Amino acid sequence: MALTAKCLTGQEKIWVRRLEAVLLDCPHRLGLYTVGDRYLTVFDALAYETVAPPASHTIGSVLSAHNLDLGVARSAVNIYPRVG
Repeated sequence: MALTAKCLTGQEKIWVRRLEAVLLDCPHRLGLYTVGDRYLTVFDALAYETVAPPASHTIGSVLSAHNLDLGVARSAVNIYPRVG
């Protein structure tokens, strides 16, 4: 049985636009990643670009090894990861 999502309410549309505005205003130096939980890890994206991590390493392990984590932003909902 196929499920159909309900359309966004007016308040939800406003919230999505506010979220997008915040994300579009992100300073160039900062990067974000999630592992599929309620947290966005904030890291130094410019410094990360100078590191050549082996393909076998996760972004989290590379950031930790080079002390590039800058903080965490919490969310009220899960932020699901998507690959591909």
